[in-house]
Amino acid sequence: MYWTPQDLREQVEHCYDLGIGAKFHATGDASARAVLDAVAAVRAARGPGPIFPVAHAEWIHPDDLPRFAALDVVADASPYIWYPGVIPDAIAAEVPAELVETMWPLRAFVDDGAVVAAGSDWPCALPTPDPWTGLETLVTRRNPDPTVPGALNPTQALELTDALTAFTSGAAATGLADVAGRLVPGLSADLIVLDRNLFEVPAEQIHDTTVLQTWFRGELVHEAGTAPVPAPPGHREVVDASVS
Repeated sequence: MYWTPQDLREQVEHCYDLGIGAKFHATGDASARAVLDAVAAVRAARGPGPIFPVAHAEWIHPDDLPRFAALDVVADASPYIWYPGVIPDAIAAEVPAELVETMWPLRAFVDDGAVVAAGSDWPCALPTPDPWTGLETLVTRRNPDPTVPGALNPTQALELTDALTAFTSGAAATGLADVAGRLVPGLSADLIVLDRNLFEVPAEQIHDTTVLQTWFRGELVHEAGTAPVPAPPGHREVVDASVS
């Protein structure tokens, strides 16, 4: 590996000293364990501290799954690419089939109480950071194109509520949890109005969702079919809000 265990521990220590988090990219179970070991060692010595997301979290040894929640490490997935298609096919040509069948264990993360963040991996994954393909495939584990067969490790599919959480408060947990991600008093009033109720349409139609309005800091900044609305100059906090 490029990083030695000592390298990783020193970098985590440095983050503590600076009071900032850091994202570690780890696709294999050995690299994920190396990150968890480094965070565990520093947490044990210095107590709670910065947030450390593990980007991709593609393969995780079963013994390490509960450590994410225990160590306050975020599983930062990229659901835009983890469904049957070119990239998983390329991976399947290089690793044993039994490993392919354990890819991307997000249901296990949620069941263990870990925070799952839906990262876009943009612009690497898709030409747009539009969330709807990623949201749908978290639930279906299938390619939105019906001509592409199969499902990728379907036992790890998320319920829609969990998938939405990954795209909102889960994503904010990587460093913005005290600013955004939920509609509660004191956080930024960021919300969108959709053309459909995601809980009332088949999951296979989620990728066709259109945003009708976007609100940022309590101000309308986008409306479908109109010219862009200038961003508000100041910050406006939520005074009272709820989510149905």
